[in-house]
Amino acid sequence: MSTLNSPGTTPASTPATTEPAHDGDGHAPFIADLAKQLERGGRAAAVFGDPVERDGITVIPVARARWMVGGGQGTDAKGDKGQGGGGGVCASPVGYIEMKNGETSFRCIHTPGGILRMALAALIGIIALRRLL
Repeated sequence: MSTLNSPGTTPASTPATTEPAHDGDGHAPFIADLAKQLERGGRAAAVFGDPVERDGITVIPVARARWMVGGGQGTDAKGDKGQGGGGGVCASPVGYIEMKNGETSFRCIHTPGGILRMALAALIGIIALRRLL
């Protein structure tokens, strides 16, 4: 599985594996291995960056993180069995937390893509309302 890389994103992909279909307990070992690899990117650091302080203001970067996973197994025409899986983590910045003078606030980062999606959603909503009325 590949992770699309759009501006402002940081992908981390996990390659597919080809191990025996099941271990002694009937579990697919590649799924456990895949989960362990994805867990490394699933910490709070994937969403909240290191705080930066300057002139009495502390800024903490905030990102949106998405985890994807997929897998499968099967048998080919010769009767050979196989399996594989993959996954990835993709994080993109959404804003930052600003702390100053004992107050904390979240500041959203507006991207052209986000603004375009909101405008498109509003247009679709208007068209749907006009058809209902």
